[in-house]
Amino acid sequence: MQNSGSIKERLEFIHSKIQPIIKKLKNGEELIIRPNHVTLKIRNQEYVKEINSKKKKSHAKRIHENLPLYIENLKRKGVTEILMSHIPIGNNWDKKFAYLCNILKDEKPNNRSNSDFLEIYFQLGKLLDEKGWSDEALNMLNLYFIDSRGKLISRIAEKTYLLFITW
Repeated sequence: MQNSGSIKERLEFIHSKIQPIIKKLKNGEELIIRPNHVTLKIRNQEYVKEINSKKKKSHAKRIHENLPLYIENLKRKGVTEILMSHIPIGNNWDKKFAYLCNILKDEKPNNRSNSDFLEIYFQLGKLLDEKGWSDEALNMLNLYFIDSRGKLISRIAEKTYLLFITW
């Protein structure tokens, strides 16, 4: 059981998030929030909205899960030469690395196709390979992706790089 200090802190946090919503309620309206739905009551009418609490997978996670499908698809199409359109911009390793990480940090990943991301992960893997997959290089990923995505991104970059060079 949680101690009362942590419960109070949790309640304060939740209160700070819902206070702006509560201010928007009109006189006679009641809002009930549950983990799987929200109910708005107005006099004797009730409106229920289901909440999809399922977290959306990151683009990196989806590519990681679908990598075997991409490999199979490449084999089926008989691709013999792969043209890279995402060559990192920069005159040194650090600038190229930053360029690729910034693309992966982009808040609008839907503007890019899966093949774009595969190329970006390949290029990132190529750069990491130049550094011998050193702890220093991998730690730089963790600096760019402080939300613990750095480890996942390094695994995807490594698998994608190995996929392309052993093709």
